[in-house]
Amino acid sequence: MINYELIGKAVTFYTFHLYQKIEMPWIVGEKSIHATLPPGATITKCDLGLLVGSAEQSFIEAMLEQNLKGTYQATTPCFRNEPEDELHQHYFIKTELFSNLDVCESSLEIVIEDALDFFELQNVIRPTVKQLGENCFDIVDGIFGIELGSYGIRKFQDHEWIYGTGCAEPRLSIVLGKQEGKKYA
Repeated sequence: MINYELIGKAVTFYTFHLYQKIEMPWIVGEKSIHATLPPGATITKCDLGLLVGSAEQSFIEAMLEQNLKGTYQATTPCFRNEPEDELHQHYFIKTELFSNLDVCESSLEIVIEDALDFFELQNVIRPTVKQLGENCFDIVDGIFGIELGSYGIRKFQDHEWIYGTGCAEPRLSIVLGKQEGKKYA
């Protein structure tokens, strides 16, 4: 079950940390989808077009079409055609962080630090950063090692940006519930 209160807390937190809140489309073009589509993943379609797997694809669409520049957050549903389990659903809600100003490792570190601060405020036990590749990281909870978000720098055509998960629901709620059960078990 999605905890919209956590999404609201994320929006407030990131607004305070100067991520401008903007509304983004849930349906985008093929270029924007393919810019982040993992190998082997399939696109989720509806009668109106292609549904985003993340607001990052919405930001890409705006960047390509409208020359969007800045540091933003947007909350959208995410549609994924992948096997379902406790942590993976066909759709969920996520506040996505995006910046295409001063794209460098030190700016990425700030986004990651902001996300760590948010997770710690929600009582996630010892969230840690795992490096997955060059300028590619996950934040995981400190008990179960469950991924809370992904962060990195991407390039597509002549564009470069920083992306990151502000809050994904119901994943954060699941982790908090598991940690609460572990603390008192």
